[in-house]
Amino acid sequence: MTNIRRALQAAAGSGSTPNAIILSTKDSPYLDAWEWDDTGFGTKYANPSTLMTAMAYSIAVAPTEDALLVPYDVGNGMAAYAWDSSSGFGTKYTNAGISDVGYSAAFNSDATIALLGTNKDIGSGVKAYYFNTSAGFGGAFSNPSTVPGHSGQGVAFHPSDTAVAVAHSLTPFISTYPWSPGFGTIYSNPSTLPAGTGRCCNFSNDGNSLAVGHSSSPFFSVYAWSSGFGSKYADPSTLPSDVVRRVSWSADSVTIAAVSNGGDKLDVYPWSSGFGTRYSAAGTLPAGSGRAVAWSPDGDYIGVASSSSPYIQVYPFDTSSGIGTKWSNPGSAASGDAVGIAFVGGPP
Repeated sequence: MTNIRRALQAAAGSGSTPNAIILSTKDSPYLDAWEWDDTGFGTKYANPSTLMTAMAYSIAVAPTEDALLVPYDVGNGMAAYAWDSSSGFGTKYTNAGISDVGYSAAFNSDATIALLGTNKDIGSGVKAYYFNTSAGFGGAFSNPSTVPGHSGQGVAFHPSDTAVAVAHSLTPFISTYPWSPGFGTIYSNPSTLPAGTGRCCNFSNDGNSLAVGHSSSPFFSVYAWSSGFGSKYADPSTLPSDVVRRVSWSADSVTIAAVSNGGDKLDVYPWSSGFGTRYSAAGTLPAGSGRAVAWSPDGDYIGVASSSSPYIQVYPFDTSSGIGTKWSNPGSAASGDAVGIAFVGGPP
């Protein structure tokens, strides 16, 4: 977690404002959200007053916790909403000016820039826009001079805002750029490329590692990072069993979670400049295919979006004991097949 985000959360305080958990789905209204605290799911928030028109691929929460980016499955498919954990979904801002299907999104550390992964069949594979949490999307940055290899399935900002990463469909499957702001000259590819289509990417919160989920075994790879790729770390001794759809680091960067289509679907590992022994699988596995994973900001919970009912699973987590018993399902069910998940709020 960046120092900026810590400062913002400390200023906000935990107070009476509820934490929240948000799900993006393939079925209308395409976004579901519930209050969340240490007793589990609370009241479900009202649907957005202005809905998207197609499945929402993922969710990015502003570090300022007052806006959401939601890429979705139409041309000009990058939405943004105001958010307040007391009242829920606010105004839907005018979509970003892309002609592409939106696949993925990320904010920089102070929510002034929105990074968007798009369909390169009709675009560049990655776009970036100025962003204001009161008004939405601003002007666009120039595309990188060397665009990613096809669609941007996953995007990420380095926590220092000095680099961006794009996981994409064609070789080299991961592309990274200096960011100043604006795209710099593409960094050299890693010496060992990810094995197959890049599905997601995520920098560790300490900025020292970059994880990439991909379509072929070992299904995800982690690289040392220091203004460019270092060596690929040795694969974990116990691999995920299928395509890794999303990876997520704990706020302190000592644990990494990956969610996949099959097998145990949720694989969680200790991390200290390399993988430790995988934690035991959850007692109740995610239902259907695993689609997305997120840590709560305090690191006490792991949320998983999946393709079958109940579509959302939340597990307590402790670095000593690992994955705990799945929390009870929300009282008001999710709207359907889930694709993205995010926590909002909580102590720094």
